[in-house]
Amino acid sequence: WVDLKFGKYQQRFINEWKQGKLKIGEILITPEKVIVPFKKKIELIEAKQWLAIDINECNVTGVSTDGSWFIIDTSEVKRIRHVYFKKRKRIQSGIRTGKRRKRLLAKYGRREKNRVKDILHKVSKTIVEFAKVRGCGIILEDLNGIRKRIDYGRVLNRRLHNWSFRKLQHYIEYKSKLEGLPVIYVDPKGTSSYCPLCGEKLAPNGQWREKKCVNCDIVWNRDVVACLNLLKTKDVPVCVAGECLPMNLEVGKRLV
Repeated sequence: WVDLKFGKYQQRFINEWKQGKLKIGEILITPEKVIVPFKKKIELIEAKQWLAIDINECNVTGVSTDGSWFIIDTSEVKRIRHVYFKKRKRIQSGIRTGKRRKRLLAKYGRREKNRVKDILHKVSKTIVEFAKVRGCGIILEDLNGIRKRIDYGRVLNRRLHNWSFRKLQHYIEYKSKLEGLPVIYVDPKGTSSYCPLCGEKLAPNGQWREKKCVNCDIVWNRDVVACLNLLKTKDVPVCVAGECLPMNLEVGKRLV
């Protein structure tokens, strides 16, 4: 028998959740920790409002059917990835072999992982709280297989393969479901290329994140466009600038 010590956070699982099972055995012991799985039955709400999420390399944009929106700056993740890439590169070039090289690479690998994980947890918590207040279900992009389609050269490929979109989606999904909010995945193909009002293909407007609809004469943020088109897949009215489908910027906010 092994006596396990745990804090107040872990106590809630023992009091409120049922113990689950891993594929092999009831607990998993690793060199760093003991993993005890728990499960909880959740009744998902029938969402009348929806929140679409567009995850990019340096920001996360969300737009809800009531016209509320947000942009969360996640460029710190990109900076952390770059800093630790440089650290590992210096270690690999300065220490060719040996235990010290292995220990340093593992040390900085853990630090990078933990710092990125902390940011993603905070971002996902903010998004879920935004959705919970409005009773929104969440729409995420189905990005399965996207890494296999990435081929933009060695440097850009490395950056995009370090893009933590799937982990962030996972955090958003399980936190949402714990609050009873449904989560669905939809095909994102073309969502940032077509006007959400008239359906015409958008033209570049001189700015990387801006596009213009020649037909409607409206300049759009491409991330907002993607979210609006994701919302249209649910066939629900979207309140946008007094028309139920550009964005009422007064109700939006930029979160850093």
